[in-house]
Amino acid sequence: GGLSAWRDSMPTDREVRVLILEDVPEEAELCQRELHRAGLKFVAHRVDTRDAFERALREFRPDLVLSDFSMPTFDGLTALGLTRTHSADLPFIFVSGTIGEDRAAEAMRSGATVYVLKDRPKRLVPAVARALKEARDRRAHRRVEEEIRSQESRLRLAVDNALDAFVTIDQTGVILEWSREAE
Repeated sequence: GGLSAWRDSMPTDREVRVLILEDVPEEAELCQRELHRAGLKFVAHRVDTRDAFERALREFRPDLVLSDFSMPTFDGLTALGLTRTHSADLPFIFVSGTIGEDRAAEAMRSGATVYVLKDRPKRLVPAVARALKEARDRRAHRRVEEEIRSQESRLRLAVDNALDAFVTIDQTGVILEWSREAE
């Protein structure tokens, strides 16, 4: 379930850093209570202005953003755009009171991981677990791709700098590829 997925997605060396964009402190506390109730180790930082949000992205360096959709001085879609500019992989979850289907679809198209309605707080932990696991999986996938590119580059360099010619010939004897020394 949600809790085991959450534990699998947790960094092993530290608490999860949760940035909460919420103008009502009690609403942020509700999110934190749900995460605590699930036995999760995290540290939270609540902000409610654009300046504080941008500063927290840089200085607090969150693993996850929980954001209200609509606030008096700042909105969640702008926060989502700032988050995506900062990091394409940072999980971003809308936790909102009312969000119509059109706005929810817009949020997802803009890169939100998921949205949870405030009147359904039990859905927060599974959503957070899934978001953190997906982010971890994307980072792992990117590391594997980078390693493959690096290995291919080293192999190409070795082949290109070999003293003897390396020639690839198909079944009919046609030369498909050769190292530079063979040219």
